[in-house]
Amino acid sequence: LFQPACRDVAVAERLHSMVADYPGLDWIGQDPHGPHPVVIDQLETVHMPTTVVVGELDIPAFHTMADVMLHRIPDCREIGIPGVGHMVNMEAPTAVNDMDPE
Repeated sequence: LFQPACRDVAVAERLHSMVADYPGLDWIGQDPHGPHPVVIDQLETVHMPTTVVVGELDIPAFHTMADVMLHRIPDCREIGIPGVGHMVNMEAPTAVNDMDPE
């Protein structure tokens, strides 16, 4: 998940400091903050312009999620950022900051 971001030492260090103390309980078992609503069934109820940003090198599952959102959320657009993975805002901050808000 974080391999592309770790190509840049500074980004890798920042990322490590962000996740070092995260226990990941929701990744390996039941989320202690749950239960949560099933939001995938509510995508069609989003009634505002939506932008889905996906890094070219992100894992296939996140590309699939982006495609689902793109096709189910009304007024949704996708922006792909080349050469980066999941941590788009950390790997390509200028590209993210310069996005057209429309």
